[in-house]
Amino acid sequence: MQTLSSKDLQKNAYGNLQDLEIVIAGYVGETGLKALLSQEEMRQKAAEGISGKTLMRAMEPVKEILSEAAVAGKSGGEMFIRVEEEGIYDTLYKIAEAGDVGLSVYLRQIPIRQEVIEVCNALEKNPYYLDSTGVAVILTNRAFTLQQLLTEEGIPAKAAGFLTKSKDKVILSGEKARMGQHRNYLFPPGSAKANLS
Repeated sequence: MQTLSSKDLQKNAYGNLQDLEIVIAGYVGETGLKALLSQEEMRQKAAEGISGKTLMRAMEPVKEILSEAAVAGKSGGEMFIRVEEEGIYDTLYKIAEAGDVGLSVYLRQIPIRQEVIEVCNALEKNPYYLDSTGVAVILTNRAFTLQQLLTEEGIPAKAAGFLTKSKDKVILSGEKARMGQHRNYLFPPGSAKANLS
């Protein structure tokens, strides 16, 4: 199994990624949200829109994921990508570009805590673009087995989607997501469009 950082992903650097499944391990957006809430003005803005209890839960320490690489290796993981200093959407985009493939990911299958969503809504921020350092994306042929093994280790993990022949990088959401409706496209990291989606 190949292990690397999301910062090391280079366009067209990896072949044979097509048809691999995507498992996301760890809660996304937490590192970035903590950084935002370290600013007094952001904390005050969040406190105006949500309860103090929700805000306190959102500020809990981020849990480090330590054993997921070993579990992934034992369960047939092909590639293990540790997210570093970027959001999950940017990392997913870079993975697809690195493999010269597209992807389909179900929004509801991305692990995220409800408190993070609520605070981000109050701050008018998209949590999927916030720094998700410590989260892992694992490419595998056995996504549901890996999800179960990680969950048994106490690691929040979801079989979130798959890589495709098409070059489209799609997030599926809403009630009809499984029928291919409610499609949102990912944009290159740092683009103006990315932060609006």
